[in-house]
This record gives sequence, structure tokens and C-alpha cells, in this order.
Amino acid sequence: MPRINFPADTAAKLKRAVRNAKKPGMVAACFWCGHGYTTYNHDVENEHIANVCPNAPEELKASERKRLG
Repeated sequence: MPRINFPADTAAKLKRAVRNAKKPGMVAACFWCGHGYTTYNHDVENEHIANVCPNAPEELKASERKRLG
């Protein structure tokens, strides 16, 4: 099994994401920055991480950009 390394601030990121996802009209939230989604699907998430999220790791951003084409 590969080892999973979580960011040191994982608990804080999760709390922020859950708090934002519970706001009226929100259906999900970004783990990395807490951005709340009013609609959600993988394409919306990929677009956010690739082009908008200020906190996503660069390698994740690059991976999402590749998926988007």
C-alpha cells in the first residue's frame, strides 16, 4: 500500500470545507481552499482546482489541467 501524506493543517482544512459546504445553497466545498460549490460534478471540481484554487498543490493543478485537455 502506498503511504498517504496529509498536509499538517488537514483538520483545519476539513473544518473549513465542511463549514462552507453547510452554508445555504452550497452542495460541496473544496478541501484545499474552502470554496463553496452551488453545483458540483467532477468537471466543476477539476476546473476549480486547475484554474482557480489558490491553495491546491502545483502537481494537482497540473494533473487537473491535463484532464481538462
